[in-house]
Amino acid sequence: MRKQATFDIDSLNKAVNLARLSGINHIDRAGIEESEKAPAGDWVVGFGLTGYKEYFLDGKVTPKKKEDIVKMVSEVMGVKRCLPLPYGGKVSVDIIGEIFISTKTDHLIIASIAPKTAIFIAEKGKFKDLDLLLSDLSKALVDVSTGKKSDFNWESYAI
Repeated sequence: MRKQATFDIDSLNKAVNLARLSGINHIDRAGIEESEKAPAGDWVVGFGLTGYKEYFLDGKVTPKKKEDIVKMVSEVMGVKRCLPLPYGGKVSVDIIGEIFISTKTDHLIIASIAPKTAIFIAEKGKFKDLDLLLSDLSKALVDVSTGKKSDFNWESYAI
């Protein structure tokens, strides 16, 4: 069945076809100061087939709309060849380049196939045992990429 095009205007004033996104992520910005260029509040970022950011909702958008968008895009993406992300997001394994722990920050990074693009960052202070998280997430990625089902659950690693 073909995905039906569903468009939304993002915070950058672009009309984006949400049915073509290959990843959607909620970014928790608690404790980050508001600035002229970055309003207070959490963000939602959508990634396209090339792994680059193609959709963006900033702190000015209501939490309800952000929740609805994450849910809708996640449902359209389905479960095949996708890894779950915290806060209801998910990402297609086809746009993941690698998963590693940064030697600079000690955070776990899910990197995109697009250069210098992070899909998700698991901060050291928000998740426990990042080495185990890396190991289990890597196994889940291998499973999903080879057609097996994964029951990976982020809540097991949250602090």
